[in-house]
This record gives sequence, C-alpha cells and structure tokens, in this order.
Amino acid sequence: MTQRNNILLIVKQHPGIEYNSLLTKVSSGYGSVNSARAALSRAVKDLNAMGMLVRKGNSFFVTEKGTAEINSEMKNKLLIRL
Repeated sequence: MTQRNNILLIVKQHPGIEYNSLLTKVSSGYGSVNSARAALSRAVKDLNAMGMLVRKGNSFFVTEKGTAEINSEMKNKLLIRL
C-alpha cells in the first residue's frame, strides 16, 4: 500500500485526526521525524489537490472520493489474496 493510501486509511479510521497525531502514526516507517514530516506534507498536499482529503483547521477528513479510492484498493488487495 502506498503512503497516500496509508494516510487515507488512517484518516478514515480516525476522522478529525490532527496533524501531529497523524505524523506520529506515520513516522515509524522513517529514519527521522523530519523526513516523515516532509513525506506527510507532500502526501497531504497531493491528496488535498486531488480532492481525496480535506483539512479543516488542524483536522483532516476523508472525502467521498477518498473513501471510494480506499474501498477500491482494499477490494483489489482482497481479490489478489483469493
């Protein structure tokens, strides 16, 4: 699963998650907090531009388009395993 889908899945599971909490959840896959912060910022910017993620204040929410993307990705992963 790509970083983009990982972020969408986290935000879908925790609607209204704040930036610092999201950073904490994704930073374990990176060598330093700064590299995690840079990757998260790029991914959030891209997801927002594509209309899959909305930022309200310091909180993030998944849009219908983002939910459809996650559902499609999970369905594809399930089909591959079968």
